[in-house]
Amino acid sequence: MTALKITGAVVLVLFLLSLVRFGAWVEYGQSGVTVKIKLGPFRFTVVPGKPRKKPAEKKQKPKPTPTDEQKPGPPDIGGALSLVKEFLPLVADAAGRVRRTIRIDTFYLDLTMGASDPAMAALSFGGANAILGMLWPPVEQNFKVKDYRLRTAVNFDLQAPTVWLQAAATLTIGQAVSLGVHLALRALSILRAHQRAVRAKRQTRTPAQHKTQKEAV
Repeated sequence: MTALKITGAVVLVLFLLSLVRFGAWVEYGQSGVTVKIKLGPFRFTVVPGKPRKKPAEKKQKPKPTPTDEQKPGPPDIGGALSLVKEFLPLVADAAGRVRRTIRIDTFYLDLTMGASDPAMAALSFGGANAILGMLWPPVEQNFKVKDYRLRTAVNFDLQAPTVWLQAAATLTIGQAVSLGVHLALRALSILRAHQRAVRAKRQTRTPAQHKTQKEAV
């Protein structure tokens, strides 16, 4: 009975942990860029980071010149391209799953257009609204957006435009683990299939090479 209670408690804790959201929080303005990592209700600042002391420069030992026997052969470009081609469906799958998993919690944009010429400021204001009108609908169509605000204005007293942006995107720990396991298993399957194909190709080449050598003798 005690073991059953412990197991149930562990399962409950893991379930609650899988519901915790984590992600990134970004703010950009006149004071610069601030990036924070979100984990549940907590935030940890990443940028700007703490200044680090410069490590003492170490004298580098001269590297020995490789001999002809030690020099690596030419890279197998064909094999690398083949592997990349096999991974393309996985990349597309990962992009689709990330798009469906990530949630944009907040996206606030304040854009104030200004220029030395009032006419140019007015044109820039119209262009900014047109660009936002084209870019934002695809974001809403492809991502879950919880809260957003897009605000544009024109200020003829400004000599240059000003931008303030605050955005946060998160996903749950359970979603991240599920996504990672799925992609890792698919990547492992692709690598194994590629290795089998390479071995089979080498085995078919070897008898043909032996036959050519015998005919030459």
